[in-house]
Amino acid sequence: MFTAALKHCRLPGAVLVTFLLLVGVPATGASAEADRIPVGYEFATWLGTGLYRIGGRDVWILNFPIKYELSEAAERRVGARVLLPVSLGWLDSRGIDSDDLQTATFIPGLELTYKPWSWWTLHGFAQTGIGRDFDGDNNVWVYAGGLKSRIDMDRGEYTFSLGNAFVAAGSESDGVDSSFSRFDVGIGVKRPMGWQLFGRGTKINVFYVASLFSDDAGFVSRLKDDRSNVGTVHNFGLALGVQPSLRLFGFKLKWLGLSYLTGNNIKGVRINGGFPF
Repeated sequence: MFTAALKHCRLPGAVLVTFLLLVGVPATGASAEADRIPVGYEFATWLGTGLYRIGGRDVWILNFPIKYELSEAAERRVGARVLLPVSLGWLDSRGIDSDDLQTATFIPGLELTYKPWSWWTLHGFAQTGIGRDFDGDNNVWVYAGGLKSRIDMDRGEYTFSLGNAFVAAGSESDGVDSSFSRFDVGIGVKRPMGWQLFGRGTKINVFYVASLFSDDAGFVSRLKDDRSNVGTVHNFGLALGVQPSLRLFGFKLKWLGLSYLTGNNIKGVRINGGFPF
């Protein structure tokens, strides 16, 4: 019943546009080399919104990073949030207005946050859930875990940040296993702008993040049939923030900006939510 309802669901264009702004859309999506077990749609929650190659089909996948905060982290106090991410995929040739849903995933989990000191924030998460390929008529069990660290250093009106993250994910379907991992390192700086937007103070955030992918992960170009390994992706970002945060359709929107991504045969622009740590 659940999968039948998902297969025929349709999302209004306005809702899709809203989520594109919140999630960010890279110019390329994730896939795998032809001679490998595909790292596919089931990992979209961590690889990002974009174009995926699944069993010879190009599928456009949207991520919905739904979260619910149970408690906020403070110095020497643990915070917790429930993760309820959903990903939905449509055939690229038909577009997201089509009611022909190809894939769906729901991978709930729990994220814990701890601040050893006011300037150091640690995150750890674990997730497990299910994915469904409607065209291929098969289910996949998905699991993942990861750690993130962010150090913030205030120097006058500037805040300098250093971030690190590691994510590992795996899946199993009909006795076939697949996996990928990613290591991120980034630096950023933010400062007040000195003017207001919607009655809120504004800040600017400039950052750089390098993401090193395992050999199992690859991208498929929208411009050519290229299935090369990802290697390292470089993310140059600029974002504008408001304090206190805006509320948009129930989502907290604190930062919004653009990133330029470049790597091994990868170039693109995506919308970001600020320094991603």
